[in-house]
Amino acid sequence: MTNSVEYEGCLIDKLYKNFIIWFVFNFNKNKMTKEYQSKKYVKYIQIQIACPNDEIADRIANYLVANKIVACIQIIPMSKSMYLWNWQIEIENEILLVAKTRWKYFSKIEKIVKEIHSSHNPEIIALPIVKISDDYALKIDEALWLKTIDFEDNKTISDNK
Repeated sequence: MTNSVEYEGCLIDKLYKNFIIWFVFNFNKNKMTKEYQSKKYVKYIQIQIACPNDEIADRIANYLVANKIVACIQIIPMSKSMYLWNWQIEIENEILLVAKTRWKYFSKIEKIVKEIHSSHNPEIIALPIVKISDDYALKIDEALWLKTIDFEDNKTISDNK
């Protein structure tokens, strides 16, 4: 009985309890690393792209949606942007694009935006979507013409449509 301990009314082995504590601690610690925030764990992302005018915003949005690189884009009209440039505070009106897609498409999107955008250093920011409903994830996958695999049942949920 010296190797056992009572935990929530049950006798468990001390070694097993120590393993569980170690596992939970290390798993939670690893969730905070960059690897956790990378494509290994984050499947979907939301990308913000700031555009100087409607023409560039429309060109970027049309290209990305038409080529099935993003599932959808919200075009948020004229927002005010304030930033420091050459030690001066600058204020400009911008159009903000908010796109939903998969992590693996970020580099492709970045390249396309830099080709179309008028700025040599456009704002392209990816935010991980850490929680998403199954229905909306399926909608993204269908828009991108991807197959979604249910890893528990190892079967295809949706085919390319």
